[in-house]
Amino acid sequence: MRKVIGIGESVLDIVFKNSQPQSANPGGSAFNAIIAVGRCGVPCCFLTEMGDDLVSGFTGEFMEKNGVDSSFVTHIPNSKSRISLAFLNEKNDAQYQFYRDPEPENLVYAMPDIQEEDLVLISSFYAVNPAIRYRVQPFLKMAKKKGAMIYYDVNFRPSHANSVQAVLPSVQENFSMATVVRGSIDDFKVLYEISDAGQIYQDIVAPYCKNLILTDGPNPVRIFTPTVEIEIAVPQIKTVSTIGAGDNFNAGVLCYLYKNAISKDRVSKLSSKEWENLQKFAQSFAIEVCQSIENYISPEFAKRVMK
Repeated sequence: MRKVIGIGESVLDIVFKNSQPQSANPGGSAFNAIIAVGRCGVPCCFLTEMGDDLVSGFTGEFMEKNGVDSSFVTHIPNSKSRISLAFLNEKNDAQYQFYRDPEPENLVYAMPDIQEEDLVLISSFYAVNPAIRYRVQPFLKMAKKKGAMIYYDVNFRPSHANSVQAVLPSVQENFSMATVVRGSIDDFKVLYEISDAGQIYQDIVAPYCKNLILTDGPNPVRIFTPTVEIEIAVPQIKTVSTIGAGDNFNAGVLCYLYKNAISKDRVSKLSSKEWENLQKFAQSFAIEVCQSIENYISPEFAKRVMK
């Protein structure tokens, strides 16, 4: 059976508004996406590491409750789980402060049975972090070898700008293994000092991966493939919180590919109309999550959208 496999960090997101705590949710870029996938009833599992504390127990139970196989969570002895404080501004965008123990050395993951046409999600700094590349790289190489479809969300924050030169080889290696790359104009500004959409595709991504979803905040989404180049408008909405918006967009892409049985080989052959349908489906996930203080789509939305 086809499944979605996510790999990434897990944190406890504590959200503040006007200096007051509003909620505490298990989070992380790929984690938020995989919870949304699980809520949609799509078979899925998640590779991550956690401490051996109360937070990790709560997070594992939360994964299982939402349809995510937690068999591949690695618990680090005598370690605390990661904490993220998210401070919402007047536009309900978040600034983050992280608390974490040092990365453990020589940590070994239990690997899922990756099958051809499985959907693999990697994202954010976790996907290129030099301290854990020894864990991420073998997983990606195995997924590529097995014929899985790899979806790479660049999601490179300005706070990591001082690491650009160290991580660029890993970014490009991820491009070369990906079936679809999703990134924002801001990601490529930080990594390559380039903001022209056409140049980003032709010079940066296309030499490695032929399918690019390029976002630009409230501006239209640009999609580039060997046969398609289109712009799709983004609805303007009033938000409660933007936390998880991009992550749930990723979940929408993966759920669309699963729901419509789109194979790895077919992705590059999708028509403009099919890409437009995919983007609108994914955008509905992002819009939904922006209407709540949670990091993921609601179970009720998930049931409606997957009918």
